[in-house]
Amino acid sequence: MTASAWAELLDTFERELLRTPGDGAGTVWNPPAEPLPPELAGRARGILARQRQRIALLQTELETVAGHLDAVRRVPEPVSDAPAYLDVAG
Repeated sequence: MTASAWAELLDTFERELLRTPGDGAGTVWNPPAEPLPPELAGRARGILARQRQRIALLQTELETVAGHLDAVRRVPEPVSDAPAYLDVAG
């Protein structure tokens, strides 16, 4: 993979970081046979750091949603023969 192909791949990763999580499938790619050109190493490290931040954010959101689902599952089912309203006026 040439330096321009690496740059294009890094562009793709950066575009994906700008997308809203869950709005489509991510890029499927295979590691290139050639090593990353040294002039692109800093950019690649920056993208990796941002991807790790995104992963941490998604993990936190996943835990929050799991907690919400757990709370919803604990709500008891309504009893069908119980009155839905209480007549307090008499």
